[in-house]
Amino acid sequence: MDNQQILDAIVEQGMLPLYYHEDAATSLELAQTLYKAGVRVIEYTNRGDNAIDNFKLLIQERNKNMPGLLLGIGTIKTTADANNFLQAGADFIICPIVVPAVAAVVHKAGKLWIPGCMTVTEVALAEESGAKLAKLFPGNVLGSSFVSAIKDLFPGL
Repeated sequence: MDNQQILDAIVEQGMLPLYYHEDAATSLELAQTLYKAGVRVIEYTNRGDNAIDNFKLLIQERNKNMPGLLLGIGTIKTTADANNFLQAGADFIICPIVVPAVAAVVHKAGKLWIPGCMTVTEVALAEESGAKLAKLFPGNVLGSSFVSAIKDLFPGL
């Protein structure tokens, strides 16, 4: 899938489940359960020591038994992490922050980059760095009124 198709799949799904579990078997079971429930886009998060190994297992299992599943990786803050997960097979990269150097790595790989933004300035920097979708983070702090207030400033994002 190209980046627009991945973006469309995220929007069409209407939610993007995300999780991390230290145990590989539990991580795999969660992905399989989501897949069986009809979820076709998942964000696994880079929030523990086993994240890269677990993610590789998820990619391997997806390639064998979960056709059409898009697996992204979240909590990517460095170019090294971006490169590692891109090499592992990530379909898209999600960051909790805007790091233009990470954007450049992801774009160079031809993948979708979704940065986390908390301010209008960060949203503008994300757009300038090539983002097509921004994750408002932390969402529980910003809320829907923030989206309403800035939506017209960024019509293509």
